Amino acid sequence: MRAFSRPVELDKLEKEIRSLEIEREAIKEEKEKQFRLDELAHELQQKKNSLEYQRKTWENMQSEREKIRILRDEIMTLEKQAEILTQSGEYSRVAEIRYSKIPEKQKELETLEKNIIFDDTVRADDVAHIVGKWTGIPV
Repeated sequence: MRAFSRPVELDKLEKEIRSLEIEREAIKEEKEKQFRLDELAHELQQKKNSLEYQRKTWENMQSEREKIRILRDEIMTLEKQAEILTQSGEYSRVAEIRYSKIPEKQKELETLEKNIIFDDTVRADDVAHIVGKWTGIPV
């Protein structure tokens, strides 16, 4: 399964839209079913609008999740870089990273995390982030 699989609701709506479009085409030529054709057109438009709204919401959420993932990776990279610089004795650069760059990235991360609506689903990137923290191996 992909880390960013689409919500079931989107797939369900697309299936309903296809079904309505098939029904519309099937009764298009029948004059006595013109009322049902109008109903179908209205229902189809509602479902398409709902699908578009849900798709945009999902894409925005995915974009925000990706930004959060990138920021977490940047913070981990900076922490590793600070460790390496500590060992080589470049303390001024270590101080810059630890007291300037990392807090700046963490603040940005906190802001993004406050603004995003998280679902209750654990995804592959969530697991990878935690495993990376525990083991010290960037995933």
